[in-house]
Amino acid sequence: MAIEKVKSMIQKVQKDMVYYYNQRRTPASMFSPRDRVFLNASDIKTIHPSTKLLHWKLEPFIVE
Repeated sequence: MAIEKVKSMIQKVQKDMVYYYNQRRTPASMFSPRDRVFLNASDIKTIHPSTKLLHWKLEPFIVE
């Protein structure tokens, strides 16, 4: 009897965790071929000596 109660409590906690995790999730953007997109350059290493003058969004690229 105690094992069933613990199992049901674990399942409830798992459902609660899934619910709260999914509240912050947003669906991924869907792109079609030939769409033009800007690339976020915040994580890309460049040869610019200063990030102050660096453009944070790189030119529009075409999705293949």
